[in-house]
Amino acid sequence: MIPLMPSIRHTVLAFALLACSGGAIPVSAQTLGVRTLALKSGDLPELYLRGEEEYHVLEFSSVQPGVLIPALRRNPLPIFRKTEDDEGEVVFEPAYQVKLPSDAGGILLLGWTSDDEFRHVAIEDNFRAARFNDWLLINTSGKPVAFQVGEDAKPAVMAPATSITHRVKAQKDQGVAVTAQAPFRGEPRTFFSTFWPVPDGKRTVVLFFDDGEKVRIKRISDRLEPAAEEP
Repeated sequence: MIPLMPSIRHTVLAFALLACSGGAIPVSAQTLGVRTLALKSGDLPELYLRGEEEYHVLEFSSVQPGVLIPALRRNPLPIFRKTEDDEGEVVFEPAYQVKLPSDAGGILLLGWTSDDEFRHVAIEDNFRAARFNDWLLINTSGKPVAFQVGEDAKPAVMAPATSITHRVKAQKDQGVAVTAQAPFRGEPRTFFSTFWPVPDGKRTVVLFFDDGEKVRIKRISDRLEPAAEEP
């Protein structure tokens, strides 16, 4: 289980996401693979990460993780904003710092805004080694969540503000029953139950988040590189 920053209710929940991937841009020993994901829809500021030779813009989507960015490896990882100096020259100045998990090979950077401020958190995500059945579960809610994939499977239990990679027992290109429970008024209650597809060449990312007194769930289909599907 990977501990995250403390959960913040309602709109103050967010995650920064760096994930190691086999994208078009190479990741060297001096860089860290970074991908981005917006916790919810809405505009985010224009921000950058520093690479070995240039600055890379961060593009946040609430639908799927962004393309791989090779950022210079620093902990904390600086995020830059583009501005101009007194002579009108473009400069990049540090705007935020992201605390990284120790020895992370890649991170998933979840971002959002709250009270007009950019919020973020980083979780380790070994994307390159992931397979279709390595589901990434991220609990940003203020409640513990038990998530079951398959009728006879053992549920994955997540404390508030944690994430885990959960290997599910499911077949490619088939479907599987999923159920989620959390305590409400001191009693466990099923708040989500459905049947999800298990597509070949993709893995599932599941976000749990607070919505008032309720816990909501969001499923994201994350495309894998072909090498990750080999036995």
